[in-house]
Amino acid sequence: MIRTATGSDDPLIHRAYSVLCGLSSHDLSALRDLVGVPVGVIGAAIRCGGRQISAILDHGPFVTNFETGLVSVGRFDCYIEVFGQTSRTRIDFDTPYIRHLPTLVRLTKTEGETHVEQTIRETFTDPYTRQWRLFHDVVEGRAENPMPASDSLHDLRLFAQIIAAARGTG
Repeated sequence: MIRTATGSDDPLIHRAYSVLCGLSSHDLSALRDLVGVPVGVIGAAIRCGGRQISAILDHGPFVTNFETGLVSVGRFDCYIEVFGQTSRTRIDFDTPYIRHLPTLVRLTKTEGETHVEQTIRETFTDPYTRQWRLFHDVVEGRAENPMPASDSLHDLRLFAQIIAAARGTG
């Protein structure tokens, strides 16, 4: 299936695609939900034997920089940061391997001489527990599914576009 998706027999490309489908699927899905579906990929690179991927995603009026990688450093570092003219919002996702670590939102804003930094922790419940509770509510008919399966098609197309851009074929 990876060969069909990438059009390649190269093990490096297969590993990079596996990283995108595994580790990075959550990141790119969150990015899509926050700022929308990219219209394309401006450029991409694959390094470290397919374990590191960088891409510049085109959203029309702005671009996003996406980086992902698997390393042996004992630190999980996952965040999405959005820069505005006078503000910055950063969402920090803690490691999924330690239970009950909440997501943090850090807001930084400057207006004239006023500079404000704020940290928001909406809940102490970890994201995975919240996700399972939402899934249960959807199954029980108490909530609508905010993540229809059709959304995954956007992610799969984006994975293929990143691989094509890295190979110079996109």
